Amino acid sequence: MEHIVTISHIRDHIDQIHQILSKYEGVNADEVEPLSYIKTLAEPTGKILLLYKKIAPPAKLAIEKDISLSDNISRLDVTGTPLEDSFNITMISDWSVVKKIVNPWTDDEETYSSIDEELATDIINEINVCLGRKCKSGTVFAICDGTDDDNQFLLYAEYDPQWNWRGIGKFTGLVKFKEIDLSTMMQTHLNMLSHCNEANTKIETYFHIKSNQTIKCSWETTSLSPSLKCNKNANIVLSQSIPIGDFNSNLEEYWRQLEILQGIKQDIEKFKKTKNNADLVYKHCVSPLDLNKIKQHIMSALSTITSFDAMKVTDISDINSIISRMETDRIHDVTDLLWSVLRFCSSYKDLLHALNYVFQCAAQSIVVNTPRNSNRLAGLIRDVSEKRNIPRLSGSEPLEILLEIGLQKIRNDYEHIFTESKICSSAGFQAKMNDNTSKVQGNDRKTLHHAVESNRKTMLNKNNLLDITELNVAGYTEFNKAEIDQFLMKLAQVHLILEHIILMQVNLNLDRTVFRSILNSESINTADFSKFLTMKYDKREFAVSANDLLSKIQNLTPQVVKVTMKSENQFKFVRNTFFYSIDPICPLNVFPHMQRIEDVLNKEIIYCGLSYVKLGTRLK
Repeated sequence: MEHIVTISHIRDHIDQIHQILSKYEGVNADEVEPLSYIKTLAEPTGKILLLYKKIAPPAKLAIEKDISLSDNISRLDVTGTPLEDSFNITMISDWSVVKKIVNPWTDDEETYSSIDEELATDIINEINVCLGRKCKSGTVFAICDGTDDDNQFLLYAEYDPQWNWRGIGKFTGLVKFKEIDLSTMMQTHLNMLSHCNEANTKIETYFHIKSNQTIKCSWETTSLSPSLKCNKNANIVLSQSIPIGDFNSNLEEYWRQLEILQGIKQDIEKFKKTKNNADLVYKHCVSPLDLNKIKQHIMSALSTITSFDAMKVTDISDINSIISRMETDRIHDVTDLLWSVLRFCSSYKDLLHALNYVFQCAAQSIVVNTPRNSNRLAGLIRDVSEKRNIPRLSGSEPLEILLEIGLQKIRNDYEHIFTESKICSSAGFQAKMNDNTSKVQGNDRKTLHHAVESNRKTMLNKNNLLDITELNVAGYTEFNKAEIDQFLMKLAQVHLILEHIILMQVNLNLDRTVFRSILNSESINTADFSKFLTMKYDKREFAVSANDLLSKIQNLTPQVVKVTMKSENQFKFVRNTFFYSIDPICPLNVFPHMQRIEDVLNKEIIYCGLSYVKLGTRLK
């Protein structure tokens, strides 16, 4: 069993180590988090002391656009007929056309350069002599250039009062997949421990379905002749990365609406902070409509009877199709239709005029579709239709009304998508929205605003000097920033979960039972929606049953193969890690010889091979 250590003791001697390094020009020693490739190969615990040379980062080239497989296939066949736009998962074996979103290493790691292997060995030995038994714990890694006969690019030493630990990382060359031989690995491993005929082997294979979608299969075995073939007992994890704000699905417009709602909320906040003295603005529509056009759409929403064909058969297997048919397949409440119109107002003034026009239509009994929603605008329309008293909105009230109906409209749309696709029931969706937070339900407006009372004396604010907060009128609402933030964040989380599910359906054609399991396992955390504005990607991992994914990858060539073998006896411990990746995991400006070369002519897939061995000898 490996000994877990911390860096605390070696930190106490950092001044002595720097004094040793002072006579070696350009060599640095810093306590850092393990670099990504060190973490992948050596799996250290805690911070490490890293020996390296500092260099300037390489000049950045223009970012290459992510290339999809379909972009590299002609859109026409030999007859000039458009080809069917379908995704063939078996084509992923041609990795020459697949580009990664980002490098597996960070930009900072490109500044940690190598030192000569012999020099690194001398420095580590000198540190050992200097510290002697004074250092009880800690790990040291040295980055080497890998150009010696053994291609060593990593040296390791660990301080432990009971064990003497050493480690070496090597570049084993560029190999083809058929040259990755587990029997050779096993023989190499067993030869490092005398009379050893036992080994615990962990095998991990990674399949890149798309540049932002990876399936990881991992399993352990004690067999001395293990296989790379993934079995039904394997643990399977699906990793996905979605660019936030640059979605490639029919849901993208809904994210834009969430951004508009976030902007409206911020406008209201600014107004409240100035004690209602600031000029109100509404400038969140990129392509606003003329006020006359807005009024025409309002008239249509209020006076046209909406119908729904209950006999219509819909395909519930394709979520994208459900989204594209949203406007025709879902019965929209009047306030849902009004959100789709009012958000296109060009200014706060136009928004105020548009809402007044809504009330005028209601007062003239033009409203054919009586609002069924319980939001404040629906209550106002019903009351105006009955009592003919038109309310006078002021301050941030028009923005608050718009914010409320927008939140409810998008929430209802998301619920329709989940229920129509049979991923969950309406009750299940409501439970998900209420998860881990105070209740926020579509039928309880007190969670966002005061409920509209039915016994108020008037809805017309005639006295401008009277504090409206003292009146029980429809024009007053308590703007609760915390609850709005919470609700927005929940909608954003629901949106991202749905984006991940759509990606799975498009590329993997998984059954909706898998989606149900994923929805149930994903918690909806609460935070500020603005958090997403600073994030580039939403990265998530999903545990999926082997029965659901094995058939998708059984004929594919893995992107990454990692084999870890462990053996030990009373006196020694050996751990060998054999790592093969189509894309190098080490910065190429530091290790240019690790650049893979593809045999495009023969469509051969070439792997960059690395190995890391950790040896331990018991001292007492």
